Amino acid sequence: RGTIFDPFGYTKENRAERHLIDEYERAMEKILVLLTPENHGLALEFAQLPGRMRGYGHVKAQNVAVAKRRGAEILSAMAVS
Repeated sequence: RGTIFDPFGYTKENRAERHLIDEYERAMEKILVLLTPENHGLALEFAQLPGRMRGYGHVKAQNVAVAKRRGAEILSAMAVS
């Protein structure tokens, strides 16, 4: 798994998942810079978003879209506060 010998490592879904991990890590870096005691709850909610990205195929795609929208809302709210 995760090597050149992984036959499923380069499927569209697996590439998208790796991209999601990169996006999440970059967003968490921003959140850590903006973190205050007042927005701690929002930061915690953001940290838990990957747990909402469950399922396979179109179900997972829909859950990812919902989580991404909520993540954008959280980042926006933290930047304003």
